[in-house]
Order: sequence, then C-alpha cells, then structure tokens
Amino acid sequence: MAELENLTGEYEYLSDYGTGKLIIQKTSNGYDISDYKSESSYRFLADSSNIETIENNRIYLKYPEQVFLNDTAAFSYYILEYSTGEINVYYGKSGFEETQLLYHAAKKSEAAADELLNSFIHGSINAVDSTDLTSTFYITDLNMDSEEWGAYSIGEKADLDNDGENELIISGPYGGIYLDARDNKVYEFAAGDGSALILSYVAYNGTIWIMYSNSMNAGYKSYHNGKI
Repeated sequence: MAELENLTGEYEYLSDYGTGKLIIQKTSNGYDISDYKSESSYRFLADSSNIETIENNRIYLKYPEQVFLNDTAAFSYYILEYSTGEINVYYGKSGFEETQLLYHAAKKSEAAADELLNSFIHGSINAVDSTDLTSTFYITDLNMDSEEWGAYSIGEKADLDNDGENELIISGPYGGIYLDARDNKVYEFAAGDGSALILSYVAYNGTIWIMYSNSMNAGYKSYHNGKI
C-alpha cells in the first residue's frame, strides 16, 4: 500500500459541527483511516482490513457501521479520491457504485519552525519537555519581567541541533533553555539545572555542540558536550 504512505497526515473539512478531520496514519498493523466530525464524534474508524481495493487514485472502504450478534454486519461504502494535498470523500449505503460526494478535505500544513517559536514567544502555544511529553509550560510560566538574576529573557535564534533550522534560546539562570520546533509543536530539548549543569553551546568546525559545565567545585570546572 505504497499509496497510503504518501497520504499519511491530517486533512480538514467543513462539517456540521465545525471543522472535521480525516486522519491517515501508519501503524504496526498497516494503516488507520479515521474520520472525526468533531472532537467527540467520529464517522468511521477504519484500518487496512476495511480497504477493498486501491486503484485510479481511489481508496475503496467497506466499513461495518453495525455488527450483529449473528456475526453479520451492516456496511457503509466510502471512496477516498485523492490528489496532491486533498481528498474527496464519497459515501453510499448500498454499494460503491451509488456513492455521492460527502465532503472535500485539504491536508493540514505544518507550521514553519520560526512561526511556531514566535507563537511560543507570544504566549499562544506551550512548550513540551522532550523527556516527559506530559510536562508543558507557557512563556508566562517563566519569570520574564524581573531584572533579578533568576529571570528569563528572549535570546537569539541559532541552529543548535544542526538540522538547518533555527532554535530559540531563552536566556536565563544556568544558561537558560533551548527550544526546538518540529511536528507542529515546540519542545524544550536542553536546559541548565544548577551550578552542576550550566548550559551553553560552542561552534566547532561548522557544527554546533551543546555543552554542560560543572562549577560546583572550587578551583576547576568540568565539561560535558555532545552534538544533537
């Protein structure tokens, strides 16, 4: 099913409840194709087993709307007609030949990294801890308004992980926080944590290296660095 590999992503359409979502994602067992009319209501939750065939840029889905105790089922029939960045979904109750256009969905584009970082700066989105995806924070959670030593401020943007896109430095205690933007989210991927983990970075031979230094012991410092 190479066709589905190129179609993975989230598509949006206008539904009776606002914005609907058609999501195609790869799983360990093949592909899931899900249609959500709203955040709390779905039209179908299909997978690869529901695909009858794929031909002429069309995916034919035979989906069991209701399964009875005698192992029979009432089916609905969907055709997903795809082209670059968009999918037309057709629906019928009795067969593929009787389907009619249900909606037109357009692929949701990923925001550019710089746009995501600016959204974090403006307080409209949060940042996620890369080591704990349940831990998030907004810029308003940081002490941004004080001139005290422990306050944070917006620093420069630099390509800290050598991926060709800039990351954001939040200047602050122990070297501050480094933020990366990917997959439509902002992630904290490095942060200073006390005098034993002072964050900084250095450019060497055209590559950025993230560095942590330890200044707890009088008379000397120790360093640990790595390339992201």
